[in-house]
Amino acid sequence: MWTPGYVTLIEALLTLFYFFLLIGVSYAADRCRNRILDAEKSEKEKEEYEVEKVRLVNKAQLRKIAGTHGQQFVVECVTGGSLANGTD
Repeated sequence: MWTPGYVTLIEALLTLFYFFLLIGVSYAADRCRNRILDAEKSEKEKEEYEVEKVRLVNKAQLRKIAGTHGQQFVVECVTGGSLANGTD
């Protein structure tokens, strides 16, 4: 850099400083990225949980209807059969 063919003490110290600086920046960036990925994962898990909760509620409602009107009625309703339309 300043002295061709000879490394000065300042050049050596700057090189050493930048080496550790880049390692620190890389470590911080990796930790930040992992936090973001964990947050996204948590959001995805929350969405999956909500979908599963809705599915379980719907399943319970279908069982209740099946207990009242019979299992065949629920099957017909789900498949769009004649019982669903009220035309028997």
